[in-house]
Amino acid sequence: MTPTGAFLTVDGARVHYRRAGSGPQLVLIHGANGSLRDWSFRLFDRLAAAWDVVAFDRPGHGFSDRIRSAHNIHMQATHLRKAAEALGITRAVLCGHSFGGSVALAWADDAPDSVAALCLLAAPSHEWESTAGRIYALADAPVLGPVASAVLPRLAGPKLVEDALARVFAPDPMPEGYPDALSPQLALRYRTVRANAADINRLKPQLIAMTPRYPALDMPVELLHGTDDLVVPLHIHSERLIGALPRARLTRLVDTGHMPHHTRSDEMFAALGRLREAEWTAA
Repeated sequence: MTPTGAFLTVDGARVHYRRAGSGPQLVLIHGANGSLRDWSFRLFDRLAAAWDVVAFDRPGHGFSDRIRSAHNIHMQATHLRKAAEALGITRAVLCGHSFGGSVALAWADDAPDSVAALCLLAAPSHEWESTAGRIYALADAPVLGPVASAVLPRLAGPKLVEDALARVFAPDPMPEGYPDALSPQLALRYRTVRANAADINRLKPQLIAMTPRYPALDMPVELLHGTDDLVVPLHIHSERLIGALPRARLTRLVDTGHMPHHTRSDEMFAALGRLREAEWTAA
């Protein structure tokens, strides 16, 4: 497993990123259990044809260093914003998938002047009734967490990993070649298991705290969400978020699961195209 991009240092921590293209600035933020390689699979080069696009590994994921209090989506957003600024990116469209969409919301909440628009793909935005899951709670536990984070990856053989990825895509078929392109071994490293567990296990109270501020996000927002998403259900998140945002558009993707950027990529490119046109018009 080798890095596919370049590195910069923010507050003493390395940030792994990939950048290409020219045009309006676009920042890609990956979801849980992922890395910037998720965007590299059949998407990045096409985006670079129309955008100055940069994809980051979030803190503690891929090849980026973990930072203090990185489970906090606002801390992650601030860290990535500093990385973007170091690259000369001062006002960008943010495109976040799943947990990355929550980070994009936090970025817009904290620094709205640096956000031209948002494209949120199957993004958690509101409180849900259940817990994040026993495995995440166990891996995030103060005493048992280190042990669980060391043992669980050893139980995850290639077939188990591929089955888990298939469930995330369901009911859509997983694209051929996706597991190899993603390199899921990155997410099975001890430090990444711990980071991912902390991120997910501690997300809900942060969304609850941010929810009252959504009406203040006065920028164009494109929401794309599958009607059959069992990971981040549409009715709990995007269908509530659309009512809180003053300038949002929701595209309900019928019979689609949690990975619309791969399974319904044309709809994502269309949404980004609308935001790109709006950004050029504003400029």
